[in-house]
Amino acid sequence: MQIEAGKTYRTRNGSKARILATDINNAHYPVCAAVTEVFGNESVRIYPADGRYFSICGESTFDLVSEWREPVKVSGWVNVYAGDRTSSIWDVRAEADAHAFEGRLACVYVEGTEETP
Repeated sequence: MQIEAGKTYRTRNGSKARILATDINNAHYPVCAAVTEVFGNESVRIYPADGRYFSICGESTFDLVSEWREPVKVSGWVNVYAGDRTSSIWDVRAEADAHAFEGRLACVYVEGTEETP
């Protein structure tokens, strides 16, 4: 992965890392990022060019693993069946009812965000 200044990346633990610079005068850690921490505070971290945070220790929760993608909000009605089975998400309850199969246990409204890879 090529890390670029001005872009935003996702850390292994799902935090957002804004790349401030990729040309810091440091042979081992030329990348500087503002990483969003708990409660939305940012801390500055430095990285080697490959985005692995202190790679000598193996994987780190602060490793840069992919470009950031804003989570997509989802909401709608879901049919629930025995055995942890569910249907697709329907925008309107009537659609969920119309597409329900025999044995439906419930129809519930859900809200959340898609999990980012």
